[in-house]
Amino acid sequence: MCRVASAHATVSPPEAWMDADLSMPQVKAMLVLYHRTSIRIGNIAEELGMSKNAATALLDRMETRGLAERSHDPSDRRAVLVTLTPRGAEFVKNILTAGSQSVTRFFEQMTADDLGALHRGMTALAALIEREASARDPQTAAVGSQA
Repeated sequence: MCRVASAHATVSPPEAWMDADLSMPQVKAMLVLYHRTSIRIGNIAEELGMSKNAATALLDRMETRGLAERSHDPSDRRAVLVTLTPRGAEFVKNILTAGSQSVTRFFEQMTADDLGALHRGMTALAALIEREASARDPQTAAVGSQA
């Protein structure tokens, strides 16, 4: 697996990441917002393990760059919700799909037999991962097996 990842990195640089110019906390905040749709600033601070002031400053920078926006919470006008802008959501989507898009061209060059072998191997690996997850937390494994 490591050999494949290393070889892939040499022929497929991570273009989506190269133009990002974002800090790791900004990337983490964008991922949280992408999966949560909208969230209060206090909740995003908690998820990222930072103070509300630090989260506010982080979100200020993201808002200035057009990646996130704030709005009042309709259930509590004192609270502020943060969401990704369409530009921010597109950026996260590009990051999340960059690897699969770049590897697709290699799958297209494989024979049907090789693809079948790869599928069988990946299916076996997924089953082992699910079995281990089930041993650790039966509820988490049940959710993963429904996907």
